[in-house]
Amino acid sequence: MTAFALVHGAWHGGWVWRRVARILRDAGHDVITPTLTGCGERVHLAGNHVNLSLHVTDVQNAIRWEDLEDYVLVGHSYGCAVVSAVADRDAAQMRALVCIDGFMPRDGEAVWDYTKPKHPYFVDGAGKNGGRTEPIPSEEFGINPEDLDWVKSKVVPMSIACFMEQIDLSGALENIPTKAYVHCSGWGPSPFGAIHDQLAETPGWQVHRIECGHHRMIDEPETCASFLAGF
Repeated sequence: MTAFALVHGAWHGGWVWRRVARILRDAGHDVITPTLTGCGERVHLAGNHVNLSLHVTDVQNAIRWEDLEDYVLVGHSYGCAVVSAVADRDAAQMRALVCIDGFMPRDGEAVWDYTKPKHPYFVDGAGKNGGRTEPIPSEEFGINPEDLDWVKSKVVPMSIACFMEQIDLSGALENIPTKAYVHCSGWGPSPFGAIHDQLAETPGWQVHRIECGHHRMIDEPETCASFLAGF
């Protein structure tokens, strides 16, 4: 039995992991799917105070209160920046770090540094929503058509500060025994192919390229769960 903490991306919530979590739990694994402040069922807590640091604390507290040890920490999209910071602070307790099609900012960088083509869209959305960015249209992520309306009904604006705050890393996450990055290449244009290629040249990282949409946990829950169970 393995313990998993599955962290969602921007504008979404723990609900994106519902199918994968069910499969893993049915197989006997322990799974938590924390929702970041201001997203999903915690949308009532949204505001300009929400940033990357707060989301890191969200996940750290979920792990602490669920007493996870020797666990696999998984992030998706923006959530990869969140789990990178969590892993940097909790490396000694972790079995593996898995990042699925997401941002991997280095110390002193922000997700903002990797999203230049979307800056006008983010700024415009934040201006309309009191500092909260509009979700990127779900159609752009290659989601299965039958799930598109469901996903679009769940996403919510998120503070632009989450993208603009620089990450603080000590380098301790490099001591985690197993680190893997998955690039979902069946949609685009995507910023994540370049991150995959960079990590392919970085010692200590496994890299995988999979032909699927950005939301593998929604589009291919069985294969996604099977992949994670391998850690």
